[in-house]
Amino acid sequence: HAMQFADRLNNVETSAIRELFKLLGKPGIISFAGGFPDSAMFDVEGIRAASNAALAEEPGAALQYGATEGYNPLREQLAAFMTSKGAKDVAADNLIVTTG
Repeated sequence: HAMQFADRLNNVETSAIRELFKLLGKPGIISFAGGFPDSAMFDVEGIRAASNAALAEEPGAALQYGATEGYNPLREQLAAFMTSKGAKDVAADNLIVTTG
């Protein structure tokens, strides 16, 4: 039996972004748009190794929502890295790690 939707959905226009993503999946299309990187460039083995390490070392933390400001060990590593590159007065408490 066919699905039925409210009549008001007959007049809903498709999202321009959704239509763009349909095009991006076609062979031969090279996109310079953000948010749709070439999947051949994904470091699958590196991501697998990092995921395995996170699940082995801190499974609860790896699968749980974290602090709004980001994962503190990463913030500490970023502060140390930035300091090693010459940034002044960088502290983990002054960094926020976001997605996107």
